[in-house]
Amino acid sequence: MASLFYPEQTKYYAQGKRDELVDDIKSGMKVSGFFTNIVFVVLLVVGHDFMRLWQHGQDTTLLYELLTLTMLGLLASGVAATLQNLPLIVNRLKKYSIGWLVYSAISMVVLITSIEILPKWGVFLVAAIPPLFEFLANVTFVPVYAARCLHVRKFEFYPIYIRYFASTAVAAVACWGIRSIFGLIADNWISLILTCCLYALVTLCVDMCLLLGQKECSLLSDMVKRKLHIA
Repeated sequence: MASLFYPEQTKYYAQGKRDELVDDIKSGMKVSGFFTNIVFVVLLVVGHDFMRLWQHGQDTTLLYELLTLTMLGLLASGVAATLQNLPLIVNRLKKYSIGWLVYSAISMVVLITSIEILPKWGVFLVAAIPPLFEFLANVTFVPVYAARCLHVRKFEFYPIYIRYFASTAVAAVACWGIRSIFGLIADNWISLILTCCLYALVTLCVDMCLLLGQKECSLLSDMVKRKLHIA
């Protein structure tokens, strides 16, 4: 989804339209975050049921815990995806690449050290530490470097992050509440698909209220109309 915004953003940068570029980046963050948000929340809520159906007879609780840990990187990558291509647009890739290399190196050192200290927790550390550092990089390094590339305020893009995480939290609580109140435990693939659709719809409604603006709603509506060939 983020790639759909790159041509327009490249054009704005080439034309020196910084304000339009910043606005388009923020819209891209919301839209890519919108789709990632739905996937994250649905997997968070139905992940245990999914693992029980898919890996029947295995330790589904362990598999669900590992799934949740590995999804930590996904959580922030959605909203940061639009920012990640900005260094390429403005031709400032060197420091950006070095920054990611540093985060990766630190992640590897922390992972190896942690496994040496806590070998019994090795499987959880392997699942948690790389996504954790990916999350940290997307929250701390990526938005600040993007702001620096555009010569705007350091925290220019953080309000979008806040709205995104708030929307994720509200949607997750709402879906967990629905699951608990109505006892929606998926015990076959049909019920799993139906509950996934329900939680996706709930998350969509929350995102429409908390994350997306009128511009993004119109953009998504136009995309759906084009796919369905509706004039």
